[in-house]
Amino acid sequence: GIVLCEDCVKLTYKGLQDIKTKQPKRSGNKRMTPKQMKCELDKYIIGQDEAKIALSIAVYNHYKRMDIKSDVKLAKSNVLLLGPTGCGKTLLAQTVAKLLDVPFAIADCTTLTEAGYVGDDVENVILKLIQAADNDIAKAERGIIFLDEIDKLARKRETNHRDVNGESVQQGLLKLLEGAEVEVPVGASSKNAMVPMVTVDTTNILFICGGAFEGIDKIIETRIDRKSIGFN
Repeated sequence: GIVLCEDCVKLTYKGLQDIKTKQPKRSGNKRMTPKQMKCELDKYIIGQDEAKIALSIAVYNHYKRMDIKSDVKLAKSNVLLLGPTGCGKTLLAQTVAKLLDVPFAIADCTTLTEAGYVGDDVENVILKLIQAADNDIAKAERGIIFLDEIDKLARKRETNHRDVNGESVQQGLLKLLEGAEVEVPVGASSKNAMVPMVTVDTTNILFICGGAFEGIDKIIETRIDRKSIGFN
């Protein structure tokens, strides 16, 4: 027994449209399938199809793993990109972070040294990500870190001297890569500075490592049992 006039219908429709346009955009990770991610990467990077497909699947699985509501915890998988200088390793990682709308940080492994020596501590890698996330720890814990020049952390042959930027850094990074709670000094580049420390859980941070690994093909050629890297 109720009748609505034409003006009321138009007003109601206009009101609903206004509500729809004023709704805030959904923040956080953009859910994209590997196929969609590959198509988006094609717009920015020419070629490197194999790397794009592998990276898209790895990143998708990483963020899907975080959203699984189960008592069974899946182990984290990080990514290693091998290729000569200028082939697009850093650009691939940067573009993926941009597509997913997550904090992204690049760390140059050549500057890393063992704690207590001149150079960057391993924890500074996490500090760069926190700064990229505008000091939002929860946001940083879902970010991506690109470790550039990872092949420069090779163990040194000499045994007489302490290996402060080779094996020692490898051991420090291993803890971060596998997932651990790390104390990071906020607002300083050294742990010794009198600044507050924050605890960051690296379990959900995706590490993408990149390196040229010059001469690795020669090393593999000398192997008798296997003459390939990875699955190929």
